[in-house]
Amino acid sequence: MLYEELIMDSTTLLKYQLYKKLMSVGQTSYPVSQIATEMNLNYQQTVIDLTEIDAELSELDPHYQSIFVGAGKVNCLNLSFTIDKYRYHLLKSSIPFQFVLYFLNEENPSIDDFCVRYHSSRSTVSRKIDKLKRHLKKFNIRFTYTEASMVGDERLVRLALFNIVWLGARGLDWPFAISEKKPMPWSKISAIIFLCHVRTWDNWNCAILPQSSFLESKKNILLSMTKPIIF
Repeated sequence: MLYEELIMDSTTLLKYQLYKKLMSVGQTSYPVSQIATEMNLNYQQTVIDLTEIDAELSELDPHYQSIFVGAGKVNCLNLSFTIDKYRYHLLKSSIPFQFVLYFLNEENPSIDDFCVRYHSSRSTVSRKIDKLKRHLKKFNIRFTYTEASMVGDERLVRLALFNIVWLGARGLDWPFAISEKKPMPWSKISAIIFLCHVRTWDNWNCAILPQSSFLESKKNILLSMTKPIIF
């Protein structure tokens, strides 16, 4: 399963796929009906989703020019965000990504506080992180809700958090409350330290785990899926 399929809900995922489609088309006048046909989508729903994308870009970029050019066509070259930048914008509004960043950044995270901050409910949070939860269960990792967190073998939890956050941000943003330049006390060793200061697998291998443990953990968590850009 692709990373985006684990983190995004169906509506958000469709917008991401539509954006990728527009980027790949790269034409100044392309029929919306053709996009809908090529992606096996309903035409009306395609128009609605493209309108939402158009509105989002308009809010994010004051110099943005609409992709709609009339006669049921779009100008794909008017997209002002790279695919990674738009993807990250979508991730920041996706509950699984929000939940992980929340408990990494908060001193005393709880599901009740998260629900208040993000205007959600326990049932909605549980439903929207279900795909990610089921995937993590393969590695005996699970989410906790009373004290919002992730529990399991510490090495695998760190690997999982590395993937969730680093593959999400892709270097576009520093997604942590603490300053990137501020030293962190060793008493707060956690996944956030690992995520903030480690950039390559080899560095982490040397600093954290014996060779055999590192290779086994890396193999299990990263090679569990065989598609490109995997989690």
